[in-house]
Amino acid sequence: MLSIVLYGLAILCLLYALFLSDPEIGSPFFIIWYVFAACLLACGYCTSHQLWDTIPLFVRTGAAVILAVLVVMLLIAAVTILSAFHRTPPDDLDVLIILGALVYSYGPSRVLQYRLDAAADYLQKNPRTRCIVSGGQGSNEPCPEAEMMKKYLIAKGIGPERIREENRSTSTVENIRFSREYCDPENDRVAIVTNEFHLWRGMALARKAGFRHVFGLAGRSKAVYMPNNFLRECCALIKDYIFRNI
Repeated sequence: MLSIVLYGLAILCLLYALFLSDPEIGSPFFIIWYVFAACLLACGYCTSHQLWDTIPLFVRTGAAVILAVLVVMLLIAAVTILSAFHRTPPDDLDVLIILGALVYSYGPSRVLQYRLDAAADYLQKNPRTRCIVSGGQGSNEPCPEAEMMKKYLIAKGIGPERIREENRSTSTVENIRFSREYCDPENDRVAIVTNEFHLWRGMALARKAGFRHVFGLAGRSKAVYMPNNFLRECCALIKDYIFRNI
């Protein structure tokens, strides 16, 4: 029975990986679902053929310890990320920093649209607030993300004089660091605008970069991509802790 469950989970991971393998998604992280599928298939095979006892005890013990540590780290990261999922900033902030994501020749990706829509809604309700659109140009993008983001906000009715472009960054860490040049990080009340799964890390990076008054504004996400986005964010959070970015 256990082997059937493992084979079933392997098939689900494989199908999800195939679904995510569209090159327009932009991130190669989906490969991890192929890795999960392969591991589950191997476990299912060992279970169905009763091969576990042929593996040396120290190998099984070491693998179990490593897996347990990874699971605990991922659970801690997941709880941390979930704690910021639905942050609502106060009205009349000084600056929104909108974190970039993939853009195409025809416009922002869906994940970036959700961020921009949340920002546009806030900016329309708070006419004193200005914003920084932050994102450089990736190898698979037709222009800097900030350029496309500014066009999208202008089309939403936000005045161009309220928008500053930060168009050099290639990561979330750089999004925050380079955006410092366009505001007063010690005195401005700033909201980080990104999708809910990305919000805690964005706010933590901003505090680490010297922003004194940090809030979060969450754009929504498409549910079908959430497992991949959430897992990737857990890994990114662990990486940033290791490299002391937060």
